[in-house]
Amino acid sequence: MSKSGGGHNDKLDLFKCISIYAVVVAHVPLPGRFGLALCALAKFSVVPVFLTAGYFSYEKSPAALARSAVKTGRLLLLTSVGLLIFGCVLAVRQGTTVSAYLLGRMDPFFLKEIVLYQLLPLPYSWPMWYLASQFVVYLLWMVLAWVAKKLGKSLPYNLLALVAVALLVFHMYHVEWQVLTGGTAWDSKLVRNAWLDGFPFFALGAFMARHRARIQSLPVKPLWAGAALCVGLALVEFSQVEVVDVLLGTTLLALILMAIALASPGVESPLLRRTACFCGRELTFFIYVLHVPIYGVILEWRDQVEAFVWLYQHRVTLFPLVSVLSTLAALGIYELSQWRRGLRAKRS
Repeated sequence: MSKSGGGHNDKLDLFKCISIYAVVVAHVPLPGRFGLALCALAKFSVVPVFLTAGYFSYEKSPAALARSAVKTGRLLLLTSVGLLIFGCVLAVRQGTTVSAYLLGRMDPFFLKEIVLYQLLPLPYSWPMWYLASQFVVYLLWMVLAWVAKKLGKSLPYNLLALVAVALLVFHMYHVEWQVLTGGTAWDSKLVRNAWLDGFPFFALGAFMARHRARIQSLPVKPLWAGAALCVGLALVEFSQVEVVDVLLGTTLLALILMAIALASPGVESPLLRRTACFCGRELTFFIYVLHVPIYGVILEWRDQVEAFVWLYQHRVTLFPLVSVLSTLAALGIYELSQWRRGLRAKRS
């Protein structure tokens, strides 16, 4: 993506690559205080997903937003089926019949959890809240765009950005501020959902698209300095509140990195473009979906597989191993999809 807005944004792909491995380290933490600090910094990692989704949804028609929702819903359904099969395997291993396990997933309580908090009643499905939330946000944004179109107006992006900031302040007040002041923080699921995470960052992404020209004119060095200050702020917050879902420092860090990607979209290193940028562009979704089930297999069978016992006893090895395995699996899926695409092209 050039300064004028055309072309491809390699810097955004690079940041997406960094973000996905930050997600992995948050879910497969390194041991000790250092590992907790990395988990705190890694809280920025899901924010770019919603920011970029909102950015690329700017001025999209309701029909285009519906297509984005359908695509996201299809991915959500596919991953849910995979996790459901994994759940059946675990149920049989624990002495439960498949039918009993499946019936248990139909409890009305789980429907409420899905609708309100985007939590799936499946094993090792906690990362899927983001995909379910993105599906909900696409639908919500589609409705807003449809209403605006019927009224003959464009979406009020500035107003929606103000609403987004208000929702994030509400989020931080009920979690980080309560921890700081000795109050009772809200449970994670009450704030980490489409309403208080997904929609606000999606709206801010669309706001950044509306003001893209101004952001692209910003000097990059002060932005990098701001990013460094945000890392410091996040570490100070961590020293006071340990790990919560949203830190002010990591939120600002994600926004500044997005601004850097818009103001300086190029990546000069050919090696980075071939590796990290390619990963950010093509592999991040599959790494996101696969890393927790891979981790889950190690946890579930650690008492029976000698190698898994050793890995669990030497937890510092789990993050790099899960990262490598999920990356290789994602690369295999990508290559398979490219092969199938080539076959279809030949047939046509």
